[in-house]
Amino acid sequence: GCTGITSLPENLTVGGYLYLEGCTGITSLPENLTVGGYLYLKGIHLQNSVVNNVIPADIKRKIHALRNMAVEWSWSGRKYIKVDGIFSVVDAHHGKVWHVHQLGSNKQMYIVTDGEYHYAHGETIEEARHDLVYKICDRDKSEYENLTPDSELTYGEAVECYRVITGACSTGTRHFCEDILPEKDKREKYTIREIIELTQGQYKSEIFKDFFSKR
Repeated sequence: GCTGITSLPENLTVGGYLYLEGCTGITSLPENLTVGGYLYLKGIHLQNSVVNNVIPADIKRKIHALRNMAVEWSWSGRKYIKVDGIFSVVDAHHGKVWHVHQLGSNKQMYIVTDGEYHYAHGETIEEARHDLVYKICDRDKSEYENLTPDSELTYGEAVECYRVITGACSTGTRHFCEDILPEKDKREKYTIREIIELTQGQYKSEIFKDFFSKR
């Protein structure tokens, strides 16, 4: 915001949101600009600009690969991996399976991948593979399409709703839900608006927020 930018490159593709608030030096948008999320243009006066909101399949694949790429590194004789927002210590790795434990914990779990930038955690290899299939397959979101920001869900319903809409694996969902809502702080019900606020900045929270933003 409020920068000296006066133009954007031609054929620009933005996978998520594009914020240009206060960039008054921009008076037009480039040809073939594609924005996958929302476009914020507060305080800008544009002339004859058209924005595509359909991202080509090849660009979607590239965005997916970048967003879901595992981060691996070695330090002080140990190996580490970050997948789905979870940092873990690698205890063993063979092919498409990692045996890991979370940082600061002795809890063991597995990570599996299909080699196409899809990953899933599980307490067993079978659970991880089951969740991997779940993440790859289309999920039925229809039961949530009539909910509004004021709709209420129980804690269990909220976790399942978040998982279905975002595609997060069950272990990953439990991981951050337990951090956000410790047992002693759980209430009987939460509104969608509260869930959005509580999960802000968590893994795939923007997907969840975007799903309900137009309702």
